[in-house]
Amino acid sequence: NSGKIKLLTPGNGEIENASAAPIETDGPVRAELLYTGRYAAGLTYELRVSFFAGQSFVRLEHTVTSVSDDPYLRLRSLALSLPGAFETGAVGIDGVERTLATLEPPHTLFQAEADVAILDDGPPRRRADGWARAVGDGVAVTLVAPFFWQEYPKAFLLEADRLTLDLFAGTRTPVELGSGAAKTHEVWIAIEPASAADHPGTLARRLALPLVAVPPAAWTVASRALPQALAPDTPAARDFLARLGAAYARYRDHVATERWDDGPIDACDAQVPPHPRVGLYGVLNWGDWQFPGFHSRTHGCEAWGNLEYDLPQVLGLGYFATGSRDFLDGLVPAVRHYRDVHIIHHAPGTPDWVGMN
Repeated sequence: NSGKIKLLTPGNGEIENASAAPIETDGPVRAELLYTGRYAAGLTYELRVSFFAGQSFVRLEHTVTSVSDDPYLRLRSLALSLPGAFETGAVGIDGVERTLATLEPPHTLFQAEADVAILDDGPPRRRADGWARAVGDGVAVTLVAPFFWQEYPKAFLLEADRLTLDLFAGTRTPVELGSGAAKTHEVWIAIEPASAADHPGTLARRLALPLVAVPPAAWTVASRALPQALAPDTPAARDFLARLGAAYARYRDHVATERWDDGPIDACDAQVPPHPRVGLYGVLNWGDWQFPGFHSRTHGCEAWGNLEYDLPQVLGLGYFATGSRDFLDGLVPAVRHYRDVHIIHHAPGTPDWVGMN
């Protein structure tokens, strides 16, 4: 109502007065503000804040980019904190709500690997559900991070005076962000009356998987707006799309079960013990594919693919031809990964490389 918002940004203090931020989108359903700035150590950011008419939630899309001339920035933490006066809390793990009767002492939910989630000092569980809620003073505040476990390491911290999401929870093992690479995180903040708040798990699923509209495939083909678009209006097309769907199901299974070595890039030889991982996940990996068994001092012990256009293109064409949510759920992380990690955003000594993949 005041026309002002207050954002707390790490290393930059407070940004006040939303009117000072460029308005990227101004519509009857969604308004989006864009903040830009610079953190320490050669890290820049873009923060898009989206408001939706009549809704009690806000979406943040936070992109950090390494413009450092050093080959890697070692990120141990980049935390978003929401201050408040909280008494109780809850988190979701493996589809089950875990209630926290008190926030004294604080509680931490840490996703260390794709299949290792730890609440405080308890036994390892499998996967956090990507949400945390703190309740106090008649208000329920819920933080939702889609792809929370896929983009490990991540952590929630619930304290009596704040609710925190650490986007790069690299205290144990720092996240190495290469020079010229970026990373975008999507975060939702919902603020509701505690007495009428939605169930946090249901709210998180709704925000992570919103309803989307897709035009009829035949209309897309006729418009010629999407080259190589296909409509399932012939037996041959239907057969091809069925085989494509089956192939993509096998690919998703491969993504979930592939074993790979996460050893250091500069010590990838027989003398270094392997660091095995299961599943093609990780904060700088989710959405990509890789070459098991291929060792390189440039690309790592198990080199990752350069997405360029192929995987996003196939998933996009599959989605517009079928309307299948499976294709869309793979398309979004693939496009974000390509845009962030496989585009050169900074190139010390060779500025003409910027923008290339």
